[in-house]
Amino acid sequence: MTLQPEATRHPKRLRVEALERYADQLAARIDGPRPGLLAVGLSRGDRMRALARRPDTVELLASVLDRVEEALNPADRYAVVAIDEIWVVLADAPGEGILRLAADTLRGLLDGFYASRFDDGTPVQVPVATAIGGAWIDVPLRAADDLVLAAGHAFSEARGTEDRIVIMRTSDDQRLVRARLAARIRGALDNNELEMWYQPQVRLSDRYCDAFEALVRWPQPEGAAMVSPALLVSICEESGLIGELTRFSVNSVLRQMMSWRALGFEPRIAINLSALTLKDTTFPGQVSQACELWGVDASRLVPRADRSSLLQAWGVPALRGLRILLYLGRISSEKNPQFFMDVVEALPPNWVGLMVGPAYFDASFPQRSSPRVVMTGHLDHAADPLSVADVALLASPTEGGPIVLLEAWAMRVPFFMRRTGIAAEHPHGVFLLGDEESPAE
Repeated sequence: MTLQPEATRHPKRLRVEALERYADQLAARIDGPRPGLLAVGLSRGDRMRALARRPDTVELLASVLDRVEEALNPADRYAVVAIDEIWVVLADAPGEGILRLAADTLRGLLDGFYASRFDDGTPVQVPVATAIGGAWIDVPLRAADDLVLAAGHAFSEARGTEDRIVIMRTSDDQRLVRARLAARIRGALDNNELEMWYQPQVRLSDRYCDAFEALVRWPQPEGAAMVSPALLVSICEESGLIGELTRFSVNSVLRQMMSWRALGFEPRIAINLSALTLKDTTFPGQVSQACELWGVDASRLVPRADRSSLLQAWGVPALRGLRILLYLGRISSEKNPQFFMDVVEALPPNWVGLMVGPAYFDASFPQRSSPRVVMTGHLDHAADPLSVADVALLASPTEGGPIVLLEAWAMRVPFFMRRTGIAAEHPHGVFLLGDEESPAE
């Protein structure tokens, strides 16, 4: 059955296609008021979806729309996109202040309890708390598509904020670029365009490949710029797609493990997970069910925190364009850690120094520590800090053959060190520091 209430009761309601055409007409005006768009989400959509096919849900939705009608001006229009989402076009939204006022008004009217009932006739109160994303056309002749993308992106951000209202303008090009990319990623997930690549891990003792790291990749048309995995994950986190990306990754890995097991090959596979996924208390149970479904030994699947999760766990500040300079190994005076700290201070402010290893403090230990340096202490696996590093630096004048250099080579992390030990024997595999070079140089 349809969820369309009678038109006479809600004259400002349009179908989605008609609302888009109306927004196009308003956006095309060179002079006169410029439109705004509010995406209104009803956070208890789970309860509403459960009731969506019941006749009384039509009345429940009608009650919500009664309040929407009450808040709008005569030229404003709206459409029901889903049982828990309404899009509102404001014919005259001259700026952020007016749009936020409209959002606050709608939230004040819509938040509350709505009466419904279950199959047996038992009354039930459906609580509704809104999240609202808004956008307005602040420059003439911007396409209505930009308005829809911007409002959708703001809505995704609003669901993760305490205020639950986010407003943006269509000339905010950086956020709009991310909104367009989120729409493309949603299409890529729907059309199964993503791929899983498997990076082998080989034991040096017998050169046997006993493990892989699963990496999500998004192939692009020839000539198009690559979308980095870090950007892909961050867009999915802010646009509510991280659950779909995680399900794709886990099922792809389990399918591959099942294929390899049929060939008598059962390696461990590490899979990177976002901080949001790791916070989901239901995720371990979902993985167990998926492993059982695919007939895969769950112990062969190794969950790993992704870059943002690792940096957050280590207390590294979240900076725009963050770059990591890595020190890996024992932190003591003879290793010249002061040189590392001074290099961090000489780098642009988006660089942070990450010092990983046990620290041995004595009277000769450097006193000029940097607020831009984070010390983690000892970590069991060097792969984690190397996976987040942009550059590694070890300035000891007496270094021999550090295993960290071999690990950096294996993970293709640029490594700077003195002309000692392995670096002196294989100068083409490392960036060499001159004996007299200063940190600034």
